[in-house]
Amino acid sequence: LKEWNNMPYKDADKRREAGRKSARKHREKRIAYYKEYISSPDNRAKKKSYMDEYESQPEVIEAKRLRAKESYQKNREKVLARSLKRRTEGLAFMNKVASHYGCQNPDCSWAGELNPYQIDFHHFDPSTKMKEVAKMCSYSFSKIIDEINKCVCLCKNCHAEAHRGDLKLDESMICKVNEDLEVICD
Repeated sequence: LKEWNNMPYKDADKRREAGRKSARKHREKRIAYYKEYISSPDNRAKKKSYMDEYESQPEVIEAKRLRAKESYQKNREKVLARSLKRRTEGLAFMNKVASHYGCQNPDCSWAGELNPYQIDFHHFDPSTKMKEVAKMCSYSFSKIIDEINKCVCLCKNCHAEAHRGDLKLDESMICKVNEDLEVICD
């Protein structure tokens, strides 16, 4: 009986230390397993193909759709408020950029003040265009910024001239906006 009472697991500190030692040992085993099996390209490809096959089953697709629909119904007001807020913030940001730059055409014949809704974002290189900036107000700010940084701000008349080929644009006219939502001035 005396031997039993002297075992390290009876003492709280020793028991705690033995638990920590065991946790470290098993943690190292889990990391080794992850490195050897899960992170290998073959096993990742197998897992992806399994998940793709599983997720393409009609009953799984239907279950996901029903969960999403149920979640939307439960949180409808929050979802709509969040969406409205994001659209409003995105539009305000685009208006800020448009107001800052105005029409970039030095020969613009527009007389008077330009409002943000009179400014278009013209893609300097149309092959890089993901989407029209004006239609991206509900997108994330990083995507909006990426798209704006490919564009030149022009009034509606100059934008039409640019598409007709009558307007000469250069790269110095391209908008510059950073990740902090600030217009970079040259």
